[in-house]
Amino acid sequence: MTPLHPRTLRRPTPHRHAPRRHAPYGVLVVFFVLASAAAIATSAAFAQDEPSGGAMQGGMRRRVVHDPAFFRANVLPLLERNCIGCHDADDPDNRTRHRLVPPGPDGAFSDAAVQANYESITQLVHAPAPERSLLLLKLVPLARGGIDHDGGKADGRDFAPALIDAKGPLVQWVFGADARNAAPVAVLAPWPTTVPRGTELSLDAALSFDADGDDVSIEWEIVEKPLGAEARLSQRSGATTSITPDRDGPWLLRCRPRDGKLSGWPVLVRFAATRPVERAPGDDDRPLPALRLSSTQRRLTRALYFDLLGRSPTREEIARVAAMPYPERVDRLLGSLETWEHWFDEEAFFFLLIDRFRPVSDRLAAVPTKMRDDLLTFRDAHRAFALSAEFNARNPGNDTYVTVVLEQFLSIEVQSEKRLLKEAKRMYDGQKTRIFKQLGTSQSDVVRIALEQPGYVDNFARRMEQRYLGAPLPADEHAAVVSRLTLDPSEFRPLMREWLTSERYTSPGRAPRVKDDHQFIRGLFVDLLGRPPALQEFRNMRNALQALTDAAPLRGVLAKVMLDSGAVIPPAGARDAADARTSDSAAGAVTSEEILDLFHRLLGRDPTPDELSAFLTVLAEPGATWRTAALALLTSPHYQYY
Repeated sequence: MTPLHPRTLRRPTPHRHAPRRHAPYGVLVVFFVLASAAAIATSAAFAQDEPSGGAMQGGMRRRVVHDPAFFRANVLPLLERNCIGCHDADDPDNRTRHRLVPPGPDGAFSDAAVQANYESITQLVHAPAPERSLLLLKLVPLARGGIDHDGGKADGRDFAPALIDAKGPLVQWVFGADARNAAPVAVLAPWPTTVPRGTELSLDAALSFDADGDDVSIEWEIVEKPLGAEARLSQRSGATTSITPDRDGPWLLRCRPRDGKLSGWPVLVRFAATRPVERAPGDDDRPLPALRLSSTQRRLTRALYFDLLGRSPTREEIARVAAMPYPERVDRLLGSLETWEHWFDEEAFFFLLIDRFRPVSDRLAAVPTKMRDDLLTFRDAHRAFALSAEFNARNPGNDTYVTVVLEQFLSIEVQSEKRLLKEAKRMYDGQKTRIFKQLGTSQSDVVRIALEQPGYVDNFARRMEQRYLGAPLPADEHAAVVSRLTLDPSEFRPLMREWLTSERYTSPGRAPRVKDDHQFIRGLFVDLLGRPPALQEFRNMRNALQALTDAAPLRGVLAKVMLDSGAVIPPAGARDAADARTSDSAAGAVTSEEILDLFHRLLGRDPTPDELSAFLTVLAEPGATWRTAALALLTSPHYQYY
């Protein structure tokens, strides 16, 4: 592969009066949503549907009144400084939809101009729910739920962030402030962006205030939650609340301040619930030492995680696992529940037990744990699959069921084995007959006899060789594997260990492997958000990618949208990590430490000297941030391999 270079992805600083061309990005976002992959936080702009926009009276929502005098005194000067340059109604080249009348030759606005501008701007505010006002959403950075705006964002580059400060005049006017009454301001204590499932998350808005000194009340509500989640807020009103998430995935809560007369701009609380960390014996919570890992340690650890867990390792996992002797790394992962959950999920996908046919019965749900504990073999797991209600629902009737069993377990083309198909269907229906010279009288017998055939183990071994080694074994080695697994199916786990510690797997000359769609999705979530995707996030992205003949362009779209989601973990060394989560503004040029961390996280290796030099040169230019570097890596061919 050619060395990476970020120049083609750099983002120049726009001229104040030259609108940036955001249309391609808008098209990509729409495409992403239509592809059913919008489970990330970019949907937050439209999560403002209430029940509550302005203050409530008699159970009805009160429309906010936008005071003309406050507009003239406090908002119009902001529009003159920031907006009229592009929206000048007297400019013959102005092609914008919303026009603003400029001040006269004396620098003052006439009464007619004030009235015209007030009427134009009030078309962009939403009186029932001020937070849905286009005037605000066009200025809010995309990462915080804003919408596309050619003129720029209040992100520190195009406009000052103070323009959309909740206590500033523009936001205050949108929420109904006038000379006598200010809208309250919600102030939340910092909260974590990820929370282990089953762990309580406490939220505190006690510092919320009203500039008039009015008492402020706080209302909380759940806006979005993962499918099937039933967790509730400990209280829906009050300065504090808490919630214990019961499903993995993204959660979105809303904190709205009120002063009895007006409501203020609500704060959206985004976090992701993740599976609890699976601790191995000897693990503790002590800080992990900073270690300098070799490229081989990173490469092999990354390969193990992709092959066994279907995803890249987290920062903590790299720090905890990569320095172990390699055989210990293999044993650690083979002993983890997540490895066998992933094996189970991939087998379910092989049998097309997905979406509404996804295994949920207690018997099948117990399979990964029993395989980890060596209480179940792969043959037992496949028997459980084939006799499950989900498999029967997916393959209804004797013809479909028998065809799938023979083709997927034994790779038999039933159209060329019509007698076998006929007898197997009779056995399925309860008639006493023979297949493969064995007598049976039930559906269960069809499965039992199929799983006793030599072709079953042969077919299974070939699939596992491809999954873990990336290629079939030579004929003699494959025959030995089949013989070994036929005699003792419990040898599958020791066999996996031998494969993963072999020279064939660990050799530095081993060719990189292409990530399949499942690995790409799970790896993207871990690399950017520090967590695997929730079920519905994974399902939506998988279905979107597999609906296309060539999914490569959509992979880049998904990476771009997630990078702009506002939930991305900034690289180590970022000078303003808090701001990096919510905007594209940077506190100076991107450092070599940040670039190194991005290469480690996204590619699992150090940059070459030429790559580091190229990145540092381009990222020193105005408008470039660590996100520019991340996008260059995520959309490169290098990221498609592990």
